Amino acid sequence: MKEIYNRTEKSSTVNIVNNEIHSLRNKNISSTGLRIYKDNCMGVSGAQGSYSIAELEQKALGMLKMQIPYPYQTEADNKQTIEKKLNLPDNFNLMLETQEILNAMTAAYPDFIFSYNIYQEETESRLQNENGLDLLYKDAYLALGLIFKEKQSANIMDGYFGYAGRDYDRNTFIQEYQKILKAYITPVSLPVATELPIIMTTDSICVSKLNGELNGLQIATGASLFTSHMGKETFHKDLTIWQTHNPEDGIHPFFDMEGHVNPGMRVPLIENGRILNGYTDKKVAQKYNLPYTGCASGIYDSIPKLAQAELKLKPSGKSLKQLLNGKLGIYMYISSGGDFTSKGDFATPVQLAFLTDGENLLGRLPELNISSNIFRMFGTDYIGVSKEKTYPHDFSHYLVMNMKVSKLY
Repeated sequence: MKEIYNRTEKSSTVNIVNNEIHSLRNKNISSTGLRIYKDNCMGVSGAQGSYSIAELEQKALGMLKMQIPYPYQTEADNKQTIEKKLNLPDNFNLMLETQEILNAMTAAYPDFIFSYNIYQEETESRLQNENGLDLLYKDAYLALGLIFKEKQSANIMDGYFGYAGRDYDRNTFIQEYQKILKAYITPVSLPVATELPIIMTTDSICVSKLNGELNGLQIATGASLFTSHMGKETFHKDLTIWQTHNPEDGIHPFFDMEGHVNPGMRVPLIENGRILNGYTDKKVAQKYNLPYTGCASGIYDSIPKLAQAELKLKPSGKSLKQLLNGKLGIYMYISSGGDFTSKGDFATPVQLAFLTDGENLLGRLPELNISSNIFRMFGTDYIGVSKEKTYPHDFSHYLVMNMKVSKLY
């Protein structure tokens, strides 16, 4: 049985250096992978750009001689297409738009230097086989990222602002960026308390740690902190986390690299604080008798294998201000150098943080340390996930939990 995977990526990137447009780069990459299944084995070949299907078949058949095992049922009889569009203003021009943003930011904040890039991308992924599988996903998005640096600063960078999404409005982007800069130039003191509400995004290092511990292979082999907690109410009752391939949750296909499509394109891994499943591909699910969640990944010409899942944390239905419930919170904006121990203890310095009441950024805090443990973060100290996004057109939300806080110096 033959299966073919195609992916195309078309992008334009405007690079910005020291408040000026430095270059424009266009890319158009097409990748094709061919899989041949026979006698419970898989042979794979691939090409970029133009290709000969006959040559790909010959190479894949040659790989079959290596007898790479793949004794799993392939996907069949599923035809679906999902297309998401990028919503841009009429007569949008990437270069001109970049210049307009730079003009506005440099006029409002002449003591700052702005760099990095803005890019626009279209992607298309398709997986087809001879058993009636035909899955097609098209997407397009805009990603804006600007690093800022005070002209008098000795740092390489002082901060950043950006997002990636399918909607764009210049005024919204400029207003949101200027909120960050206004807070940055407004020093405030750290509240006197040993524990405070810490605000981060739902794609932060703490969520990445959860992601790693929910790996089905890690759970099955006892290498996960969650192995002994499977099926138990381990975390706060308001915590629900899905493995997602839903395009409403991010820029990603609705199917995995083995061609599996979950109902609703989500699978609950943690529900109301109870750990239900780890995420799996076909190999891990079959080998360790685990629920199959369809979480295989890989490049176009590789054997699909288990990879880190895309996670979606269920919003609470409350705003950030409601979650803070009259308290001030610390918005952890830039944090580098922290890590988790093997027992789940966590500590990190926070190089850039803002004080907030949940509606407004009140100012920039001094550098600080935060610490906790993964079971407390998402358990007794968990406050919730905001209903609003961190940026109106992005995908992440605010994640709030109590943590220990102290000044760095």
